[in-house]
Amino acid sequence: LTEFSQGAPMVEAVNSGDIDVAFLGDVPAFAGLINGGEYTIIGKYSEDTAKALLVRKDANIKSFKDLKGHTYATAFGSNVQPLAEIYLEKGGLTDADVQYTNLSFGDINTSIVNGDIDAAVTNEPNISKILSTTDEVEVLATADGYKTFVGPIIAGNDFLKKYPRTTS
Repeated sequence: LTEFSQGAPMVEAVNSGDIDVAFLGDVPAFAGLINGGEYTIIGKYSEDTAKALLVRKDANIKSFKDLKGHTYATAFGSNVQPLAEIYLEKGGLTDADVQYTNLSFGDINTSIVNGDIDAAVTNEPNISKILSTTDEVEVLATADGYKTFVGPIIAGNDFLKKYPRTTS
């Protein structure tokens, strides 16, 4: 079992044959296929509440519209980036209304705990890690009711050829 910080490196690992099967987000899985990925989607899982908008309490963000002017981070190209955009839209905001920053999930953890950013859209287990590290951060909203996440399960095509009954 190998843990990855984001989906894109998982796609690369499946394409190279370093791993056989991966559970990842929709955006990296579909982007990989569009770009010639050597894998097949063999299943799916759902995880709507495992994504959230976290805010620092001292930033006084009580609604999506309150994000205006604040530092706002997510992992660009991940499956949580569309959710970050939805939250802005629900607040009547655009990317230009916030100081939008591309951070890895690990960097989001450190940055929001240290107060370097005011708000971030991230996923589990990062949500739990952040909330267990500080009382200065809270969940403003989860994905529930805003975006349904369907996480593809992918398998390398070479693996599927070698073990066709395993994934059928």
